[in-house]
Amino acid sequence: MTGARHLYVHLPFCASRCGYCDFVTVVGRQGQHRAYVDALLGELALEREALAPRLESVFLGGGTPTLTQPRELERLLRALPPALEVTVEANPETVTSALAELLRDCGVTRVSLGAQSFQPGLLEVLERRARPDDVRRAVYALRDAKFDNISFDLIYGIPGQSAADLEADLSDALALEPEHLSCYELEAKPGTRFTHAHGAELARQAEAMETYFERVVARLTGAGYRWYETANFCRPPTLADGTTSVSGSAQSRQFKVGGGRRRLGWART
Repeated sequence: MTGARHLYVHLPFCASRCGYCDFVTVVGRQGQHRAYVDALLGELALEREALAPRLESVFLGGGTPTLTQPRELERLLRALPPALEVTVEANPETVTSALAELLRDCGVTRVSLGAQSFQPGLLEVLERRARPDDVRRAVYALRDAKFDNISFDLIYGIPGQSAADLEADLSDALALEPEHLSCYELEAKPGTRFTHAHGAELARQAEAMETYFERVVARLTGAGYRWYETANFCRPPTLADGTTSVSGSAQSRQFKVGGGRRRLGWART
């Protein structure tokens, strides 16, 4: 069997933990960044034969990968195997001109910004640190660093969100002209503090999810984006990016390191 053509690398560090999150994350731990990167690179060296000679995509997720100390993030990026697409997730408030240049110099081809919403009140509900202007500043910094492939994550079904709020979020996102948009239904897992705080409103929002989803599809396809997977939209011809490789139509092997995840799984290409 041929080696995996897609690599997922997990960087768990966060400044705070959002109430709806059930991913493998840690808050703080600045003193452990170097040791964690050492462990990632050690695991990659041990398992290199599980990967194809040249990868189609590498995706650094989290957590907040761009919260990793710059020296350690650079060391990791420069040690990764070559790939056609290298994507790094980023919280908007962590993106500076210096970070954007570092990512570009280290071969990153796409940055995925966790915008989630452009409505300050909804960002407060989600316990997000970034404000709408942080998203805009991040985009400008990335464009100045010559990034031509930027992605946004948006969430709908947020407690207190209205259809008008969703339309405003889509308008604000489209105004920044990202090459890719991922629009996710809010999924608050049982046992998170979010479900304890917003259980009744989450149940009410669940009834509107289908309508919200239809609005997202209509608005983005109407704006010229290609809807290629349930939550993912892109502006042609940028379909061959990291998320598309992992979430397209046919399966291929994906290797994962870090975060306590299964090492070898299946991606979709």
